[in-house]
Amino acid sequence: MAANTAGGSHHALANTGAGYCVFNDLAVAAVRLVEQGVVGRVAIVDCDVHQGDGTAALTAGRPDIVTYSIHAEKNFPARKARSTLDVGLPDGVDDDGYLAELAATLTPFLDEHRPDIILYQAGVDPFVEDRLGRLSLTREGLIAREKLIADLALARGFPSPARSAAAMAMTSWRSRNGTSRRSRLWAKDCPIGTRRRPKRSGWMTASPRSCGFARIFAFTINRLSSRRRKRGRSFRSISSMMRRRATGGWARRNAGGCITA
Repeated sequence: MAANTAGGSHHALANTGAGYCVFNDLAVAAVRLVEQGVVGRVAIVDCDVHQGDGTAALTAGRPDIVTYSIHAEKNFPARKARSTLDVGLPDGVDDDGYLAELAATLTPFLDEHRPDIILYQAGVDPFVEDRLGRLSLTREGLIAREKLIADLALARGFPSPARSAAAMAMTSWRSRNGTSRRSRLWAKDCPIGTRRRPKRSGWMTASPRSCGFARIFAFTINRLSSRRRKRGRSFRSISSMMRRRATGGWARRNAGGCITA
């Protein structure tokens, strides 16, 4: 199981952001998982108080991606997209009403479509104290919701209700391009993974992603350095250190694999 507290940007569309969402990470992850052959079918389960209109629009017409959205019917967006299954709730629904509707609709949805993985958008804005939410779930109700979805997923043999799509995509990339012992994923349920933590070189973990960030950061420092030399301020020493970290040792032996999606 993995969680991303900065994700779930379900309103973003292909050519524009919306509803404080810039990039629709749910849709991108789902499409990438399917097109790389990591899974055969993805289910996106969206329990945010707002309908996942961007996700529904971006994945419409794809039989390998199914979308479920349970939301306040009168809340944003005013013009809703069509998910595989939309469950619009009236204002003021409490814990009992919400959980009953969730169980009655999500259970047959999963049984019908039989996805290989669930990407779960666990919005907390149905909370009763959210002044813009329009629903009335308590803290205990939200906890019961998460337990219900976890139980439904685990009962059907899913690896987890919110397994990291990024981790699965990385696993697929490594399966095609090869992997060293130092750069394998540390996860129980990854098919080519191992529980061994990656070794560290100095302060930086030797992994494709951290190596890529080091190179990007070094490039940024170089640009700042060139602009500020005339002012008597230089980042040259930091930049040199970052370049050595990014291009030496493990990174040099694994050229071309430093920046991954």
